[in-house]
Amino acid sequence: MQLGQICPKALVTVQHTSSAGVLLDEQHISNLVTNLGRVAFHTYLYGAGGQRSALGGGFNYIALSTDSAAPNVTDSVLAGEIVEGVGTAGLGRALGTVTLPTGTGTLTAIQKVFTYTGVPGPITVQKAALFDAASSGVLRHEVAFTPRTLFTNETLTVTFSITFVG
Repeated sequence: MQLGQICPKALVTVQHTSSAGVLLDEQHISNLVTNLGRVAFHTYLYGAGGQRSALGGGFNYIALSTDSAAPNVTDSVLAGEIVEGVGTAGLGRALGTVTLPTGTGTLTAIQKVFTYTGVPGPITVQKAALFDAASSGVLRHEVAFTPRTLFTNETLTVTFSITFVG
């Protein structure tokens, strides 16, 4: 990293919980910021008003994927993104709960609890990403994790914990 350069760094926590509320697995993974995400950060921080407003909302929509390919900085869409439907109910892209830092805080958290209610099931999930819109939008952060096979009424909690380091 160059002196004085500000970079977003994210740790993603994925928690798989049974329908009885028992934590089955938890994993902590560093995510990848895509090229488009990096450019957007710079635009938000340093761009003129018109440049910033052209970006729209924040990076606060979380999407899940069944794709097993490794994330790449050139990705602009989430391959294998799960779209809400009968067999995928509860796992479609959704607005995360955003907690911003206050005072001397340095952490922004974006979290979503996905509850799988699809039938017939099960479904295997192995990627998550942050987007800037409820549909379409641009992929900004992406992470692959150990595949999780979800059965009806199990939950997957995805938390992006983002700090800026310089």
